[in-house]
Amino acid sequence: MARFSDAYIDRLLACGRYDALVELQGVFWSWPGLDSDHPRYGLPPAVFAFVETLNWFSQAIRSGAWTYFEVTPNKRQMAMLAELQKIGPPEFADQYEQGIEHWRVQEKMRDLDRWISENEFVCDRWLLALLRQNRKELGALYA
Repeated sequence: MARFSDAYIDRLLACGRYDALVELQGVFWSWPGLDSDHPRYGLPPAVFAFVETLNWFSQAIRSGAWTYFEVTPNKRQMAMLAELQKIGPPEFADQYEQGIEHWRVQEKMRDLDRWISENEFVCDRWLLALLRQNRKELGALYA
């Protein structure tokens, strides 16, 4: 028996709201094959980029970007940067790299927090499009 139905996932993908993105992230976090020790959690590249970008933006909005970079293992940060450079909007990779390099510099983190706040809507649209473009890969993670 499937953990989640195709119809449920399709409704979330069609919705396009932030809370639907969070629900989808929960679906992926509940995948039995998730490996928290793996730099990409063992997820397919697009799903990893989705999950980790949502983590980055959400944590930055709640408590500042420096908190994300402080607690995220370096191997995961490098995996995320590589994925953003491959499939993300170019500015996202640039900003993420700035966070990696300058997370202890208060002024730089204020600039990053401001950029994140200004690009939250852009991020949500990109994340939704990323999942829609990679819809076939998602089935193995919720079935």
